[in-house]
Amino acid sequence: MSYDYGEKNGPHTWVLRYPNAGGTKQSPINLNTTSMRLDKTLTPINVNLNDLQKQILHVKEHNFSVEVKGCAVLSGGPLTSEYKLAQFHLHWGSGNNWGSEHMINGISCPAELHCVFINTKYGTMETAITYSDGLSVVGVFFQLGKSSNNNNALKRLCTLLKTTKKGESKDIQPMLDLNTLLPNDLSRYYTYSGSLTTPPCNECVTWIVLDEPVVMTIDQLETLRQCMQTVSHVAKPIIFVQSVRLVHVPLDVLFKFNNLTSSIIKKLFNLLLPDLLFICVYIWAQTF
Repeated sequence: MSYDYGEKNGPHTWVLRYPNAGGTKQSPINLNTTSMRLDKTLTPINVNLNDLQKQILHVKEHNFSVEVKGCAVLSGGPLTSEYKLAQFHLHWGSGNNWGSEHMINGISCPAELHCVFINTKYGTMETAITYSDGLSVVGVFFQLGKSSNNNNALKRLCTLLKTTKKGESKDIQPMLDLNTLLPNDLSRYYTYSGSLTTPPCNECVTWIVLDEPVVMTIDQLETLRQCMQTVSHVAKPIIFVQSVRLVHVPLDVLFKFNNLTSSIIKKLFNLLLPDLLFICVYIWAQTF
């Protein structure tokens, strides 16, 4: 069965063909910091992405993924087992102010990276998705910036996408340095029990959404849009298109960091502060 993000086979139709999409622990969600619980027992996560053997780019009709071979592992935090990296992919939208699947206090980012790890006690993806602790996905928000000089992996990935047709796969040589796709601070994160955000939507994921975003340029975002455009994307750009599923209501979300103010919200506030001050001064001046 096929699916996409258009009107005919989009997220609102998935439950008709994939019963798990109607579950009570569906992802993505809006990460509302006012309703979270601080779990002081949570530790920083450990991510080791150095022991890689192979990376394979798969370009699909409406998205792409990079399959990873080797022993890149995730542990710590809310996890009680060791998880091995299987693949990573990106989600984005047609606007510069939304595109990430998760939100923080109703605020979206232009894109979101998902690093998919399999619980080593299950071995295969097919087996893992049948268990509630089968997968752990690390989510990374991307924000637009003037430079992403340190993000060589994203730069090379965009170059590869420009030269790879839909339906094709190619080995990535030399391999991408996946560490540049992650933020520096791995100690601040949100975690909850959820699901795959695409069919079959199994509720098998321990989500770890990092608080610190990574920078991408507008050119890199445009590369994703141009390489992955579909008919529905061109014809109806206002609807949730490409690779974004509407947020769901969470049951229980924990967070691990001391400061309740997300770094994303801080940066947005600092960005908007000059305009807010101008508006306040203008309104004050009109009273005289």
